[in-house]
Order: sequence, then C-alpha cells, then structure tokens
Amino acid sequence: MMAIRELKVCLLGDTGVGKSSIVCRFVQDHFDHNISPTIGASFMTKTVPCGNELHKFLIWDTAGQERATRESLPLSLKSSICPLQGDLGSRAQQQVMSNPVWA
Repeated sequence: MMAIRELKVCLLGDTGVGKSSIVCRFVQDHFDHNISPTIGASFMTKTVPCGNELHKFLIWDTAGQERATRESLPLSLKSSICPLQGDLGSRAQQQVMSNPVWA
C-alpha cells in the first residue's frame, strides 16, 4: 500500500486573474474559456502518484475580492503551498505582486 501525503494548497490573487482556470486545468485536465467567477471559495482535490507515495492536493480556490482575501488568510496560513496568481500585463497587478507582504 502506498503512503498518502496531503498537501494543502490555497490560491491567492485578484479577481479575474485565472486562479479557477488553473485549478480546473490541474484537477480535471480541462480548460474552460467560460468558467464562472468564484464566490467565496471553492474546494477541489487531486491525487497524484509520486514515487512510492500518493500526493493528495487539497486545493482552496479563493474568490480574490478584498473581503474574500481577508477570509482566506486562515486557509493560507495552514497551507503547504500558497501560490499567488496575478496578471502581469496590468501595472496595478505588478505593484501588488511585488508587495513584500506577499513574500
């Protein structure tokens, strides 16, 4: 029997930068051009074999609005991985992404 390792992931970033699209592509191996905006947060899982272990990703996809970002702080603090998603084509997003608070 393979050991299962759980990895908590919390995607953070502004609204409309593609967090849900990335999660959908990873979990379902599908890209939806018309994906609905996330309200609050959504949760998905995917288990991936790696060597003699199974890595189970527990993925929280946050809505990205200011209110949801404050609500997602407890999720992000308990996460193994917390990628920050942004739109680098936007000057405002570049400033947010370079903020040392996120580092």
